[in-house]
Amino acid sequence: ETEFDRLKNIHEIENFSGRKEICIKQDFYAKILTYNMTMALKQDGERYMTRKISKNNKRRYQINTSTALGLFKDILIQLLR
Repeated sequence: ETEFDRLKNIHEIENFSGRKEICIKQDFYAKILTYNMTMALKQDGERYMTRKISKNNKRRYQINTSTALGLFKDILIQLLR
């Protein structure tokens, strides 16, 4: 449910750039692809984002999903050129 909420509200999966079926499919699959790639990079990055507070305690940090998604959209366009 949380992931669907993110897709719907953050990634705006229900907003399409065209009205034809092919445009809607293209937008949908592109949004799913960018979301999945962003989440994979986010999980990989969070694995390395720990900070030792003391010998026994560690604090894990989380990457902001909205920010990561916005940044990745811009970078993906440059990567695919």
